[in-house]
Amino acid sequence: MSDVLKLEVPLGDALRKSKLKGIISIISSLQPINNDKIEIKKIEQSDKNTLLDKIQIIANRFITIKRLGSGGFGEVYLAKDKNQNDLLIAIKFENLNTSRPQLSIEKYVFEIMYESIYIPKMFYFGIHNEYTVLAMDLLGPSVEDLLNFCGRKFSLKTICMIIEQILRAIEALHNHSLIHRDLKPDNFLFGLGMKSHIVHLIDFGLCKNYRHPLTYEHILYRTGKTLTGTARYCSLYTHHGLEQSRRDDIECLSYIIIYLAKGFLPWMSIKNSNRKKRNEKLMEIKESLTSKELYSNLPYEFELFYKYSRTLSYTQRPDYGYLRNLLITLINRLKEKFDYIYDWHLIVKLFKENLDAGRPILLKKKIT
Repeated sequence: MSDVLKLEVPLGDALRKSKLKGIISIISSLQPINNDKIEIKKIEQSDKNTLLDKIQIIANRFITIKRLGSGGFGEVYLAKDKNQNDLLIAIKFENLNTSRPQLSIEKYVFEIMYESIYIPKMFYFGIHNEYTVLAMDLLGPSVEDLLNFCGRKFSLKTICMIIEQILRAIEALHNHSLIHRDLKPDNFLFGLGMKSHIVHLIDFGLCKNYRHPLTYEHILYRTGKTLTGTARYCSLYTHHGLEQSRRDDIECLSYIIIYLAKGFLPWMSIKNSNRKKRNEKLMEIKESLTSKELYSNLPYEFELFYKYSRTLSYTQRPDYGYLRNLLITLINRLKEKFDYIYDWHLIVKLFKENLDAGRPILLKKKIT
């Protein structure tokens, strides 16, 4: 770790900065979970009644605690599981009247992927009042959260360790005849406690069978499809309205690598309120850039990753081993180790050392 930037502010002032909240959150996610010692934050009196109105007891087992966030499917709540000694979990709520239900798709994926360590575990699926509910592992910060915490850039080692694990998750998904279709840093979450070093793949609402799960017959090649997924990361084939297959998940990852290394993508500056026109312009920029331009100042292994993704045919099985080997080769060439020590661990360690010593906080300016 190098090029640290000293903040010329007293420690007391620094503790009031929002950065501290992120550090505390990361620190807590690195510790083993002891549910007996977890204390839920006191609720402000002004918000108490509103929150109590939303507390639900589901299947005489799960008790909701507070709202964590929302997504295209609905809302996510923190809850405790009485059948597992009040284990903290996450529960997704989806309105039964939604036009495009996703939780039933997630349930299907969770059931067939239960053996993968890179996929969260599902505890319950059912109906509660006017909602479909799905209870699952409570996870930690997303890769997007951690990218912001680390100053919008990751070291090459951290990128390789993240993508290598996501590749394993995607390979397992593909081996079960599924494609994800919405890979992005927001959908890569680290675990908590003893699983805080493992990246988990989430949000399977857009998953689709690319082949019949029993006969392995590949779905037909189609054109004129609407864009499914996140335009920022989706493949050029998807932009052109082609039916997605395994190759599209791989190409998505190649763009995510650039994003994690540089903190941005060349087409992120497009501003247009019309989504269709914005996506068309985004596609134009993606197509116009050569691999050399896309991966300028980045290791050649990353460029090879992208080039390989663009050579895959519609029905071709990606060589996941080759792609993982590119990442491992880069780690070795950097004389690093795949030790699950990520950039945020180094920042947290630095913070704690200075906090214990009563010195001004040192924040990392960049990681080389």
